[in-house]
Amino acid sequence: MVKPAVELLFVLVILFGSSYALPTTKCARASPEELWYSDYSPMLKSSCLEEMSYYFRLILDRVEGDNLFTFIPHIKEDPEKAKNLTEKMTLAEKTALFLMGQAYDVMENSWLTLGETSRLFLAGGAPASEVARSMENLHKAHVHANELLIDAGRKIAVFFRDMLELAIEGVTLMLETEVEEAPEGDYEMAKLIQEKIVKTAPVDLIGIIVRRFIGRSMGTIQTSPNKDTPDVLFSVMPRINQMVNDFKETMDRELLTAESWTSFMEKELEKSLVATKKRELENFVLIYRNEVYVYEVLMNMITSYTE
Repeated sequence: MVKPAVELLFVLVILFGSSYALPTTKCARASPEELWYSDYSPMLKSSCLEEMSYYFRLILDRVEGDNLFTFIPHIKEDPEKAKNLTEKMTLAEKTALFLMGQAYDVMENSWLTLGETSRLFLAGGAPASEVARSMENLHKAHVHANELLIDAGRKIAVFFRDMLELAIEGVTLMLETEVEEAPEGDYEMAKLIQEKIVKTAPVDLIGIIVRRFIGRSMGTIQTSPNKDTPDVLFSVMPRINQMVNDFKETMDRELLTAESWTSFMEKELEKSLVATKKRELENFVLIYRNEVYVYEVLMNMITSYTE
């Protein structure tokens, strides 16, 4: 079995391709490209995308091979159903990684487009309205990227939600052949399912999540999507929103000129340098050694991203 940390470099190549290396072309100081390559791009990769890919592989690794069928022998006995389920898991991860790569590309392209517009504007080849349009598009791009990352999480969450439902079905079938008298109500049935899971595979990821959900809802997996859009880019969006708002205030005070745009970019670079120095990257590999945290993240994904 390949460890998640060993696979991380391979995942990064899938996500970012050759663009993962920093560009060799020199960026002008206080430019959109400088902000992207020195601050936002490294932050996104280290604080969001790498962690997402690591966590997805961590939990999927727990259900690969025979572990996928621990509580669903009725599926394993049917070669076609077993094949379909295995392919479904593979497709969920591949699609999630593809969406994450798309999210990165959308954000990168918006920054590079702003950089090109900035150069044209400073050279007198583009009006101030084009700079304003590029800033607006940059904001929209990050909102769209957040949606893509939510969709990536949803692909994984839906797969695990379906696995929980199959596991409950499978354990129920097991109990039908073992219990002489049917339980009188949902509470009794829930207790029997929990007990059977503990006896069969107490440390199995799917079994643990089923038991935890049953413990909360007593017999059913209650899932309801958040009404508010989850902010996957929680470390990025507040800064993007502030930058766009500051730009609008600048435009409201005065006509945008080469001098005022350069001054604006210099202030953004100063903020970027401060943010970069203050940033403390958490070691998510160590964080996910906490098994309870692994379970809670997965349960939150299921309740947030599925219907």
